[in-house]
Amino acid sequence: MNQSFLIFVGSVVFIAIQLCLFAGYHFNITQLEEEGNVEHELQQQLRSLIDENREMKVNSETLQAELDQERAKQRGLQLQLLRSGQLPHTLRLSGLSSYPKLEKEMQAQVEALRKASGGQHKAYEEVAARLLEGGRPQASAASLTGTAAAPGGQLPRRDLSRQETVRQLLRRDGGRAVPPGNEDGACTAQEDPGAQRAVAGVVVVAFNRPEYLEKTLGSILTAWRKNPSWEAKFPLHVSQDGTHAGVKSTVLRHSEFKHLNHIESKAPQPLNKKENVAYYRIANHYKFILFTMFDCLGYRKAIILEDDMQLSLDFFEYFEATSRLLDEDKSLYTVSSWNDHGQSQFVSNASQIYRSDFFPGLGWMLTRELWNELRPSWPRAYWDDWMRQSNVRKGRQSIRPEVCRTYNFGEKGSSHGQFYRKYIATTHLNDEYVHFMDMDLGYLKQDRYKEWWEELTANAPAMDVEKAKAASGPVKVLYGSQEEYEGITGKLGMLREWKDGVPRGAYEGVVPIRFNKAHIFIMPKPNFRPTARLTGQVDQTGALVKKKPTRNLRRF
Repeated sequence: MNQSFLIFVGSVVFIAIQLCLFAGYHFNITQLEEEGNVEHELQQQLRSLIDENREMKVNSETLQAELDQERAKQRGLQLQLLRSGQLPHTLRLSGLSSYPKLEKEMQAQVEALRKASGGQHKAYEEVAARLLEGGRPQASAASLTGTAAAPGGQLPRRDLSRQETVRQLLRRDGGRAVPPGNEDGACTAQEDPGAQRAVAGVVVVAFNRPEYLEKTLGSILTAWRKNPSWEAKFPLHVSQDGTHAGVKSTVLRHSEFKHLNHIESKAPQPLNKKENVAYYRIANHYKFILFTMFDCLGYRKAIILEDDMQLSLDFFEYFEATSRLLDEDKSLYTVSSWNDHGQSQFVSNASQIYRSDFFPGLGWMLTRELWNELRPSWPRAYWDDWMRQSNVRKGRQSIRPEVCRTYNFGEKGSSHGQFYRKYIATTHLNDEYVHFMDMDLGYLKQDRYKEWWEELTANAPAMDVEKAKAASGPVKVLYGSQEEYEGITGKLGMLREWKDGVPRGAYEGVVPIRFNKAHIFIMPKPNFRPTARLTGQVDQTGALVKKKPTRNLRRF
């Protein structure tokens, strides 16, 4: 009986221990679930605060821009009245007497939004602190701040500072706007600490197409994230011309981009009343961009993109590899991602790169040294045609690919619908990743390129354009005048345009294309000497003057 009793007692004790263990386990599970719920709730609060703060930033900056614009208008009006001697008599009639009240009201709105935004920053601190305090929520803080967790799910103690966490949260929130400025004013952006280590600062030119800009920024980020090192090598910026609220909010949604803002100090005055003033505004905006990127932010090189561009995945590798050539070969002008003859029927070799006397633009890189040279005589309008002038280019050449690394999808806003559909929409964007960093691009340096080019073309037979279309391998088609060149390229369905005696895409007058199985070199005859047709059609800065301006703000 004693033995049976002991067995019974032992069983009871065992069952009791099991029940205690189960109860403890259930308690731990419940506690973990509760912590998880708290953590999720805090994350939701934090995301909500980020969204609210972003909206406040946009509203505050939009109001500030409107206020700055109103001040500029009033200053201009006061100046006109002073010059005319009418200020004492027309002060009340001009509406200037109501301006201080309007300014005070707008400034009060701006300050109210700033204070509200400051309150949001404190809320950030409180939520971030709660996420950082004790146990499991620390891992969530790591995921929110992008900080690596230590073994065991705990953050390193030095990464737990509230100030550092909030700083990273604010950086993710798109707090990267630079105060507005203009092309002739002082710097509004401070030097970027990483500018000297970067390959090039990247900037997107934007005006009033937020839907296009959103697509472009997405394409840039897809290519940019292909290699983690490109975050430091290619810092991202958007330069907005004007105060379009949709454009600004689009930029601020993407915290990877620093927001630059060009506000013109005064409206440009075209030399000819029939000219489109937009071309003058575009030139001013580009001057502001280059001034800011080089003189203010301190980059050694800059890559200029536009708000309707799609990038190939090897875009940044292409520019990283070719940036070395700009450093080493002073006979180079720029590097471009664009081929004017990059339509799908004329290209095939994704790894081929050429030199060209024609400045392509449309996704291009220049050095600070070139900007220092261009800045004193920057044109009032038609900046791209100005850069193609022989007295500006000075015999230097640009690097450009056979297959484009950018694609322009921006038909909206163009009056050249047929031109876009024939020459731009048919451009082939590279879809074959090329590891340019692993290639020897030394053949593109001036001396070696001449030898390579002569070897490539020396044994190519000459024939007329119709036979060339059916040929295989390298062939030449010769022209003896610009009219002949236009006839040949017209039969091939190519762009026929020249600028200052240089055909688009040409190297020493030779334009290479692929056509079926043929590699065609459209080449000048030995005695042909091209002459510019721009005499009498350029302004005092050397920029091309259009007698019949179009509404198209993109210029090819």
